[in-house]
Amino acid sequence: MERKSDRLVLQDPDYFFSQNRDKLVILDEIHRTPEIFSQLRGEKDRARFVGIRHNLYLVLGSASMELLRQSGESLAGRISYVALNPINVVEAHNCGIDLATIWLRGGLPDSLTASSNSKSVRWRSDFIKSYFERDVRFFLNALQ
Repeated sequence: MERKSDRLVLQDPDYFFSQNRDKLVILDEIHRTPEIFSQLRGEKDRARFVGIRHNLYLVLGSASMELLRQSGESLAGRISYVALNPINVVEAHNCGIDLATIWLRGGLPDSLTASSNSKSVRWRSDFIKSYFERDVRFFLNALQ
């Protein structure tokens, strides 16, 4: 939902969802279009009415408390949450990554698997900067 062209596809969400009931629909950056939750609720109910109990939507986006609250209210009984945690010490060890590397680089895949420590530092710096410049500002504006 980050690109305008993606948001345009959902100008008529009822049509889009009805045409894609047999597909996995991935909605990334969903926090940019929170109004879509009520549309998803309606589509889930319409799909159930015609006998489709397990149509799938993969909803991705920054996990703000407001987003989680809204999705829980709008999609109660129709949603499951999956937390994607960083790679932990055991997983890293099982992949042949030593303890010092995971402690230094952390568990985010792009940082952990960077080709050098300096590239890992650069990735983490860019990640933190983009998070604060984009996402934090977005959520602060949404609260106002």
